[in-house]
Amino acid sequence: MALAFTVGITSVVQARSNGELALVTGDAFLTGVISLTTGLAILVVIVAVRGPSRRALIHEVPAALRDGRLRWWHFLGGIGGALYIGSQAVTVPLLGVAVFTVSYVAGVTGMSLLVDRWGFGPGGSRA
Repeated sequence: MALAFTVGITSVVQARSNGELALVTGDAFLTGVISLTTGLAILVVIVAVRGPSRRALIHEVPAALRDGRLRWWHFLGGIGGALYIGSQAVTVPLLGVAVFTVSYVAGVTGMSLLVDRWGFGPGGSRA
């Protein structure tokens, strides 16, 4: 819970900085590329220096792809991240951080209820 709360706090900072970056660059898509590239660079460094992550990337991921445990749709999370960043860059300068965040949380909550009910999550169906 504390980690989720902390991520919530940092997402407000992210929304603000991406909105401002979009105003400076004049391009929400470029803002998304800059933001996602920065995040990718940080994650690459973490995976490179963290033994379990490095081993999983080299050994577990290819094996999971070969034997079918890892499927193409498992990689769709990146699309969600790109849409999130892009929508921040477009809407935060127009609506502000608070309205963006409330709208985002409403969408996440509504869809999460459906995903849990329909059993699309890894834990199966939840009332």
